[in-house]
Amino acid sequence: MRVFTIGSDDSFSEYEPEPFQAEHEEAVLQKWLKANPDGVLEDGPLFIIGQEVHTDLGGFVDLLALDRHGNVVVVELKRDRTPRDTIAQALE
Repeated sequence: MRVFTIGSDDSFSEYEPEPFQAEHEEAVLQKWLKANPDGVLEDGPLFIIGQEVHTDLGGFVDLLALDRHGNVVVVELKRDRTPRDTIAQALE
């Protein structure tokens, strides 16, 4: 699909596709989720209280939030398949 913008002189300019390196996908999604916490849960928005939060066990979680009931919500982003150590990381 072609995407255009309208310039200050009312002319159309087509956006050129740019290569997107795979290692940046998680960071972009994390930034988007932090800026748009309404779409993470079905029953209401999240209140983001931290990003890249270090845990007592030496790891970190991508986003730490509270739901509308005050429950702590951990948002952990992973690409592709989720190995067992990722599940363990979330449980820690």
